[in-house]
Amino acid sequence: MNRSNFLKLSILGGLSGCSGVNIFDGQNYKNNKKTGFNVTPNVSICTLKELVGLGFRIFRVSFADGAIFDKNNPKNINENAWGKLVKIINFVIENDSTIVIDPHTYIGFSNKYTTHPRDKFWFDADIQNNFRCLWRSIFIRLSNFLPINARNSVWVDFLNEPVHFRGGDKNLSWQFLAKSIAYDCHEFSEGIQIVLQPARLVDSSGKYMSWRDSILSFKWVDDMRVIPSWHMYYPMELSHFGVFDTVHANKNIVFPFTDSDGFVWSDNTIKFFLKDIVSFFIDSFGNSPYIGEFGASVFSGKYGDLYLSALVRAFSILNLDWTFHSFRENAIWSPEGAGKENWSACKISQSRRIDILKGVS
Repeated sequence: MNRSNFLKLSILGGLSGCSGVNIFDGQNYKNNKKTGFNVTPNVSICTLKELVGLGFRIFRVSFADGAIFDKNNPKNINENAWGKLVKIINFVIENDSTIVIDPHTYIGFSNKYTTHPRDKFWFDADIQNNFRCLWRSIFIRLSNFLPINARNSVWVDFLNEPVHFRGGDKNLSWQFLAKSIAYDCHEFSEGIQIVLQPARLVDSSGKYMSWRDSILSFKWVDDMRVIPSWHMYYPMELSHFGVFDTVHANKNIVFPFTDSDGFVWSDNTIKFFLKDIVSFFIDSFGNSPYIGEFGASVFSGKYGDLYLSALVRAFSILNLDWTFHSFRENAIWSPEGAGKENWSACKISQSRRIDILKGVS
């Protein structure tokens, strides 16, 4: 089904099996929506205090740089990174907030920020087993120092933007590995929330499965502790730039945007496209999704502002938790604007995008 036909079905009342929830009445959704930012483990506590003061209470800590899984000794945890993580965990617990632990990638990936279907990780059982064992070590450490009543403040996001070929050895698929790690989390870390991203699948000719089909075809773990998640960049892409043959993040976007299929993405089409996906998870699992990353580069100007405003409005209507990509990780993305490179500064610069994310613009 192409996106135009899918949208028509959405507007007419939903796909079969996905229409049991009135997405706009609000009463079926949790009323404790969390909004916040992707940050690096080097984020200062005073910066986190400032962000909490602005109403942001969820922080996805991404270990792309200063990896938590030691890439020089891939069977070990990076103790320096672990120490930084513990400080942030203690802060969020003390400040009624949430942390999402995101290792980002691991050895066997050619890019430390995202994944590619030809990466060695998808073909090497030893690498995947080491990855699972490291997560098991994280779960054990978390359970050793976190009281039970604080564990729901800690979410774990196993891998950033998995993308791999269809078929092949099922035991090396993301489907299999993610379920194995989720099982370990249950066994060793009672109470911790699991964030699970679906894999975007690619056939042998290099054709990518659609955004919607990737989400709905993934065999989700039927468990209230599993929070489905995906990322949204150039309209309706699951992944960061650099993986797909789309416009790169540092080029201007135009919004509303007409894609290569002739489909127009606007405020309303984004809202209705998301409607059935969110209903699917509410109906099937009782869980509302979490948008782990979304953004527009600082170079996208007013069109980026319009796109972000449309996303924030849609997320608000659907009562979705989200973390914006990103705060002070990179000047290309930071909502404070280009040139704001004093990443350790406490005071937050006022900007149009900060206001958009606060929901006041």
